Amino acid sequence: MKVAIFNHPISDFYTSNMRLYSNNLNYLKNIIGTDFDIRVYDVIKSLRREIPLPKDLHYLADYILHDISKYGFFNKYYRFGDYANFNHKDFKTHNPDFIIITSFAYCYFDDLKNMIKYLKQLSHSPIIIGGGGPSSNPEYYIENTDCDYVITGPAEISLKKLLTSLSQKESLSEIKNLYSKDIVSDSDFNMPYTIKPFINIKSKKKINIQLTRGCPGSCSYCSIKLTAGNIMVKSGIDDVTDELLKIKDKVADNVCIDIEDDNILFDKDYFRNVITHIKSIFPVSSLCFENGIDYNLLDDETVSFLVKNNISQWNISLTSLDMKMLKNEKDRVTSLEKFENVFYKLKETGKLIIVYYIAGLKNDTKENIIETLCYLSKKKALIGFSPYYSVPGTKESTGNTDKPVFCKGTSLFPHNNITVNELYTFFILTRFVNYMNDNQADKSNDEAYIMSVRNREIYGYSAGKIVKYPVNNEIVKSFFKKINM
Repeated sequence: MKVAIFNHPISDFYTSNMRLYSNNLNYLKNIIGTDFDIRVYDVIKSLRREIPLPKDLHYLADYILHDISKYGFFNKYYRFGDYANFNHKDFKTHNPDFIIITSFAYCYFDDLKNMIKYLKQLSHSPIIIGGGGPSSNPEYYIENTDCDYVITGPAEISLKKLLTSLSQKESLSEIKNLYSKDIVSDSDFNMPYTIKPFINIKSKKKINIQLTRGCPGSCSYCSIKLTAGNIMVKSGIDDVTDELLKIKDKVADNVCIDIEDDNILFDKDYFRNVITHIKSIFPVSSLCFENGIDYNLLDDETVSFLVKNNISQWNISLTSLDMKMLKNEKDRVTSLEKFENVFYKLKETGKLIIVYYIAGLKNDTKENIIETLCYLSKKKALIGFSPYYSVPGTKESTGNTDKPVFCKGTSLFPHNNITVNELYTFFILTRFVNYMNDNQADKSNDEAYIMSVRNREIYGYSAGKIVKYPVNNEIVKSFFKKINM
């Protein structure tokens, strides 16, 4: 029996390397194994083109100024990949019995739906979908697309069983985590399964690696449990070594290895073992954790260990200054004192520190967000802004998810109490603070920046002219007052 595995285009203002990660197609191929004749079709590759802003996001039109300032909003909307961006002749010759499409997130539902529609015009074979998006709301995908089956949770648990049962015309009643128009099976994401490490070569100087699945944390806004359960499953050390050896000749000796597991410190023995093996293969490499690393678990010994092994920067998350709110959200929070202690330990290392915060959680207020931003601005760290977006199935989900496009962080949709304009204002102010604290940037001739500081307003450039940004003046005035500018 023959199988075709696809990803699908995504539409957004920008994307991250992990969203364009195509090696997961080959990973799915390896899960299925050699019992099937499998071909993979990466429709994203390096293709990108500008597209009109979706009608549902018309409320953002006034914020797209096409400016050239260092702190402006996004000014172009893109489609990464294309539905027809694959070898049709090869697909027709292959003539698959089953088609699999993996989908990264619920917010890209419309792109997946169009991919399914396109493939249905080329083939009558059953289409199976899975990944983070379908796992979050499988019934929605069954009801609103032409797919035949949805597999939720880790593909290792059910994908090969489904293909085997379909090909042999066996009953599907014993398959976990399966949905169709006629089937809603039992869900269990914590069944025993093994994983291999994901490794993506971003360039000769940078690779991304993901080693674990699942998370024992309980943050109410996090969707990891919807895709991988709450038990941490780890790649075997020998597998990590084998995969790194396979790419050793494809990257530079001093490659930066970005470990994407933000929960890896839950098992410090495993963590140290992984790093030790990485450095045995790439002794002059550097390390980073761009998806974040839990500051609550960064003790003196761990910080020293990472410095010794050439960590290049620190990526941590404060989320918010409102500790009471975070405890209600079951965020992995301890205390502001703990954050302060860790932050100054990291500061002593002399490495870049990037701190992320979230705006717009349930019970969040603009006053609290201002306090958080001003607090971080005085730390002189690089600040990452994360507007809250609702994901179906999470405890934090607001129910405003009928239109998946609203569930993109870049859509600045007001899921709770913070308005679109307020979210936009915090987005701009965060980037403004980073520019303000950038000692390498020559701001002496930046008239828009100078006017912003002098007038306590935010100015940028558009069509060669200085323009005032459509920000919330009350928030901006309060911000400048609190940082004493």
